Amino acid sequence: MILVTATILALAAQSSAPAGETKPDGFRMAPTSAFVDGTPEELRAFAEERFREMDKDGSGFVERGEAPVPQIRLTEGTWEGDGPPPRKWFEQQQSQAIPIGADMARAAYIARGDANEDGKLSFDEYLTIRNSGFDAKQIPVGWREQRQAQR
Repeated sequence: MILVTATILALAAQSSAPAGETKPDGFRMAPTSAFVDGTPEELRAFAEERFREMDKDGSGFVERGEAPVPQIRLTEGTWEGDGPPPRKWFEQQQSQAIPIGADMARAAYIARGDANEDGKLSFDEYLTIRNSGFDAKQIPVGWREQRQAQR
């Protein structure tokens, strides 16, 4: 059982799903209903697409200037389950933004997965971040529908 005081990294760049309920400070999180469990092939394709969108210079790495600006939020709720808390748990929590500048937020995003500490994320390091999140096994419904329509 994991006891955590959860910090939410809300990444607009990670979701193409419609935004959920707006909090008083303007924060919106996509609702659970906007996501479905993905097949291993879909999860990989979704991660590759998001990584390519961030890697604006095509270097094969996401450097600090390319990283999304996450909104770091703190909730006092305690998750007592196994693994990371699910999206539904986060939806039910009251949270507040931690005021932090865009450069620091980007640095925190990179540092979270930068295993070799070179100041940038490779695709494998990005996968580590993606696979450790509450939506690790999910993809946006709209992304799946769009992908199926393109086939």
